[in-house]
Amino acid sequence: VTGFQDYSAKVWNAESGECLHTLRGHRGDLVSVVFSFDGAEVLTASDDRTARTWSTQTGECVHTFSGHRDGVTAAAFSTDDAWVVTASKDRTARIWSTTSGDCLRVLTGHRDAVLSAMFAPGGAKVLTGSRDGTARIWSVETGRKEKSTFEGPLAYFSPDGARVLTLSGDSTARLWSAEWGKWLCTLQGHRDVVLSAAFSSNSARVVTASRDGHARVWHTASGKCLLKLVAHRDAVLSASFSNDGTKVLTGSVDGSAAVWDMAEGQRLSMRAGHGTAIESVASPTGTQALTPASMLQGHGAAIQSVTFSPNSAHALTASNDCTAIIWDIASGELVRMMEGHKGPVTSASYLGR
Repeated sequence: VTGFQDYSAKVWNAESGECLHTLRGHRGDLVSVVFSFDGAEVLTASDDRTARTWSTQTGECVHTFSGHRDGVTAAAFSTDDAWVVTASKDRTARIWSTTSGDCLRVLTGHRDAVLSAMFAPGGAKVLTGSRDGTARIWSVETGRKEKSTFEGPLAYFSPDGARVLTLSGDSTARLWSAEWGKWLCTLQGHRDVVLSAAFSSNSARVVTASRDGHARVWHTASGKCLLKLVAHRDAVLSASFSNDGTKVLTGSVDGSAAVWDMAEGQRLSMRAGHGTAIESVASPTGTQALTPASMLQGHGAAIQSVTFSPNSAHALTASNDCTAIIWDIASGELVRMMEGHKGPVTSASYLGR
């Protein structure tokens, strides 16, 4: 599924490239699109102050979540698909029933726009990040915030729920204990703002994407930089791990995407004599560098979103050139270009991711 700044989303057949449904009804730019975990619905979030769920079978709107007084900035399903959480510029987040469409909780306490929101594994808690520079954890049952407050306007739970990762609006990211709110370590090394980040599926690694044109892979237990990924000529906007953690995908303002082999990075580390944790930097002095396994060239503008297919055989990229592309990971070849939109593609997601 892909979301666009022409107020619509499209559901595609990944094998044939056929557009199955065009989801129309929003009156503002779409900021995110995602499948439910069971694949039955698509969730869209829009600057028109609403989020919507849609049937993947019919393309019809199931529920419109209305109540925010400013644009919705993010939306996510709980892992059992029972609830949706939305974040908004109106300084609140809301929890909704996917069965009735009713608002169950309004999460108030942030002093500026809420930029991110997601459920913890198991769905008992919600994590929000705000432009006020804080991130907070809330009880889904009561809607009350927990005592711990984290530093950073964007926040992510690790897949195991043990850690919180925050982006600080500067050149660093921070890891915290989700249970105790204790600061664990700072991921420091980028030379410009960190724009996005993602955990590996086993929570052991983090990849960060930065305006400095680089991505970095970090060890979550120690906070050490394992690899520096250097290939792009401009800011890296998005990065993600494959489900098995063996590859990283990055997308850049320069219109290119890159696939990185983490196994080769491990071999490079051992050859360099640094054990398992090194910072691999390309430099005139000959320092060891991890080169991308393949460069994915085909977009004509910035790549906003990158993700792997569930089996890690393909990559999906979404671009400001009004297209999304499916790539073959093994060969680096373009498999299918999805066209037909009148605005930049801001978000894209595979069923099962």
